[in-house]
Amino acid sequence: MELIQREEEKRRQFAETQLALMDDSLEAKNQMLEFLMEDRRKKDTLIERLQQQLRDVERGAPGNDRSSAAVVSLSRLFAILAQPAPAGDQNPDFEYALKQPNNDLEMVLGKRGSFDVRAQGQAQSVLQNARFREWMTREDPDLLVVEANLRACALDSITAISLFSANFILSMARVQPKEVVTQFFCGLHRGVRTDPWTGPNGLVRSVIVQLLMALHQRDQLSINFIDSRTYLKRVEEHELFTLCDMLHRLVRQFPPDTTVYCIIDGVSCFDRDLHGAFQQMAIVVDWLHYIVEDDALRSRFKVLMTIPEQSTRRFRQGVDKEQRITLRSSLLSPQMISGRSVEAGISRPSTPTLSPSSSIASMREWDDDEGYDEGYDEW
Repeated sequence: MELIQREEEKRRQFAETQLALMDDSLEAKNQMLEFLMEDRRKKDTLIERLQQQLRDVERGAPGNDRSSAAVVSLSRLFAILAQPAPAGDQNPDFEYALKQPNNDLEMVLGKRGSFDVRAQGQAQSVLQNARFREWMTREDPDLLVVEANLRACALDSITAISLFSANFILSMARVQPKEVVTQFFCGLHRGVRTDPWTGPNGLVRSVIVQLLMALHQRDQLSINFIDSRTYLKRVEEHELFTLCDMLHRLVRQFPPDTTVYCIIDGVSCFDRDLHGAFQQMAIVVDWLHYIVEDDALRSRFKVLMTIPEQSTRRFRQGVDKEQRITLRSSLLSPQMISGRSVEAGISRPSTPTLSPSSSIASMREWDDDEGYDEGYDEW
């Protein structure tokens, strides 16, 4: 009889736990849909405005901003950045370009049930990491790489740490709505040549588009730095150094007391030699370092890059030890990633126990000839 009662009690507790998870999941989905629908309405308005500007240009109508020193209109700039290939002749798909970040979020969140609860618990444990809390709370720009240390997922496009990233992005948009959150899921853009956002080059252009939208919506955008045909030509050719310079110039336009988050999930997807992906990613990461270290930067630019397993030796050579954390699986209990718990973790971060990071310095050399660590196969 006692055995039956114990089993009944276990079954009851399990049912209560599952119901609580379902309620939390339903609430999170409703909040996500509400946020995405509102964001989509804003983007629809911007899309319509940009399309009208393009029609005006085609008709030869005068532009609205005659005082601009830029040699390109904003609508044309969006079209250039959204092309799947440099100097392409395709008509720009503003709707796809501007909605890509939200479409990616929906795709990742739609895979919630695909991940083991232990992997989810390990990914969400980053909220208790002192260095992560320091990254969240410090007043200066910062860069952090999170190695989720998840096993048997090296070839997966989306992992449990991706699910955490998606929930973190949505939670930040709700908890800190005045801040700017940009994102890119590398695993969703690593192979299809017709995808406008493929590879590290697509990553930079996607973040640029998101920053352009954020500045435009705040009426703080200036593209006057594109003041020569030479610079514009390099943008049209999707020249990576020029795109990174453009990213830097846009981040510089945000005012003080504004935090600009840049969440790059699954950066290890580009740690491969095919199409020069690693060399390009090395350039991007080096530029992100450079922007974070910009002593004249007014806004707080915070970069978070995630890796589902552990980074390779050649990737680690471009990141200081103080900028990299590895999650541990020991003593972790199974736990589904919850929007509610993520929000709680970022709303009331604990006081960091680490001392302030030392200045970003020496370990910045990228060695293209360096091989992978033992135990890691080449992609």
